[in-house]
Amino acid sequence: MSHGVVGRGLGYRVDGRDLITAVDVAAAPGELLAILGPNGAGKTTLLRVLSGEWPATTGEVELLGRPLTGLAPIQQARLRAVLPQQTVLTFAFRCLDVVLMGRYAATTGDDTAVAEAAMATTDSSHLAARAYPTLSGGEQTRVSLARVLAQETPVLFLDEPTASLDLRHQELVMRTLRGLADGGAVVVAVLHDLNVAARFADRVVLLAEGRVRAVGTTAEVLQAAIIEDVYEQTVTVVPHPVLGSPLILPHDR
Repeated sequence: MSHGVVGRGLGYRVDGRDLITAVDVAAAPGELLAILGPNGAGKTTLLRVLSGEWPATTGEVELLGRPLTGLAPIQQARLRAVLPQQTVLTFAFRCLDVVLMGRYAATTGDDTAVAEAAMATTDSSHLAARAYPTLSGGEQTRVSLARVLAQETPVLFLDEPTASLDLRHQELVMRTLRGLADGGAVVVAVLHDLNVAARFADRVVLLAEGRVRAVGTTAEVLQAAIIEDVYEQTVTVVPHPVLGSPLILPHDR
């Protein structure tokens, strides 16, 4: 696999408890990798370790062929952008100023023009003068994603980027991420909606109890037997009638 994001033997331990154990994961340029799993599986922990927010207890992470631990914070900021589950700002920053925060490591380009273009991409231009804390959860997500896009990095880590979005904006965000991957970026996203992952991801890594239970293409991993084993929920998997991607239908036994 071409140099992108590589994690080898990753573990993270806190308060005597292993949140992830012996995780091997890789995502190449041009690929959208979805991290899936039930609540408490270790998805957010894995994303934080891969992005460098939390140092791995065991194992190592490489970012574009370079050890993550050897990169200074400013170097990391030029290589990868991170969208957390929630961005909490209590000070009444204007939304445009929040997006401009993504430009602090940039060395080229018109910062305001880049920020405004990112807000247009996430359908948040009309929020530019609003105070960030006054926005709804979905609006905050779109502004925060604009900040990530304004960073203009070759690698993006996103934790549940569609969790608080309505149907139209969920589609907008996932098409945007798909487009970035198609343009050569490495996109790693934690997702809860298996059908969203099936439609937009190239490959998925499925976690359970902090360990990798399956990894591969969506067709290889999103099979009824695997899903039922990990999620303890009966499902039927059929081809999407329009798109052909796996369509997961939960139902009673």
